[in-house]
Amino acid sequence: MPPAPFCPPGHVILLLHWIVNKENIKTWWHLKLPLDILERNCKPPVLFLKLFAVYIPSIATCDIVYHATGIGCPPDLDLVEGSIFRVVDNPTDGHSTWPPVALDSSTNLPDMDAINRRSSMHTSAESEARSKPFVDAIQRRDTECIFTGVPAMGCQVQHIVRFHFGERIQELVARTLPEPLDHDEDGNNIASINDPRNGALVNTLFHTLFDDHFLTIMPTPNRVITTDNIPWRERDLSTQYPDMEYPAEQQFAAQWVLPGAELNRYVMSTSIQNNTKAAFARVPPGSNVDPVPLPSMRLCIVHLVCVYLEKFGYGNPSISYPYPEYHPPEDGTFDPSPASQDGPGTGPGYGGPMTRSRARPGTVLPGPTNPHYGANQLSSSAEDGPGLEPFYNILLAVSGAARRHKAEVLGRICHWQQEVASVEGVEAV
Repeated sequence: MPPAPFCPPGHVILLLHWIVNKENIKTWWHLKLPLDILERNCKPPVLFLKLFAVYIPSIATCDIVYHATGIGCPPDLDLVEGSIFRVVDNPTDGHSTWPPVALDSSTNLPDMDAINRRSSMHTSAESEARSKPFVDAIQRRDTECIFTGVPAMGCQVQHIVRFHFGERIQELVARTLPEPLDHDEDGNNIASINDPRNGALVNTLFHTLFDDHFLTIMPTPNRVITTDNIPWRERDLSTQYPDMEYPAEQQFAAQWVLPGAELNRYVMSTSIQNNTKAAFARVPPGSNVDPVPLPSMRLCIVHLVCVYLEKFGYGNPSISYPYPEYHPPEDGTFDPSPASQDGPGTGPGYGGPMTRSRARPGTVLPGPTNPHYGANQLSSSAEDGPGLEPFYNILLAVSGAARRHKAEVLGRICHWQQEVASVEGVEAV
């Protein structure tokens, strides 16, 4: 195994899998997690790491161990900054399914496109027209913002998995169900992006913060974290919101994904408290109206896991389903939707580096099993010409548009590169 990465003060590291980078050097795909976020969102915080261990590889028998010793971690362990843990599989039959021999198209990794901003090909008018039954069902179930109680006139219906993800949601649901199936999971028949279980009524500010990955929704009880492990903030529904109620069997917490210094400022300016419990419209006794199902716990966890991978993931591989493997064109022409890119950036509201997944549908992870490993169109070499990576990294670091409209930005970069190449007398990649 490669050496463990450096753990900065105030953080813990969760090693997910070793990978081979573009320099053909083994390194770790890992999460570098601020300890204060874990402690604030779950008691005890080690359960948050165990949740990642189950839901990132989608294997129910996975757990964490101390990396240096291989000793398991009890569920009541107090996390200490600087600790390094590793995901392992502990099946009862002695046959390990994680880590696999190689990360490839058979590995059930989260599809990061589930949280990426919706494509510019779909206008808001088109989205609303396609999803009117979806909107009507959620407004009937929620009636007002489920976390803040803002009236419906100040709310919007948000998708948990982005609208542009489309009918791929059925494949996403199937692949993110941890195996083995030790109990029934909700969402087995979610076949549409506009299924009411893929949405919630929230105020417009919450919607923006959720789409920008400042906020996530933690559903409980899930396979790792119970309702008792969340330090809830509840509203007095009986006096302030008599038509709302907390569900009896499922709970949903609004959780900030920000370090403490940033969190206080955002909570004061938005009035969205961390771990606020979601409330839904009260169903009158004896009502003949079929109730609208609550948000899918599985889709909420997909969003949560992808946000943490985006903000705190390093050496982050990504894979998209169910499309065939993508190969770079042999003629060397530039495709503005590259197979994979990992550039530096700054997560919204977080001061540390971030690895953002940018895999087009069909990406196969770089690694020993991929014959096209290393054939990244953004790489530079003396033979290929001046490459795009330096230009892209600069734009990514200084421009929010580079993250939100990567195809347009990369198209401009391609044009600039061709101009540079023509001046220097070098053929463009």
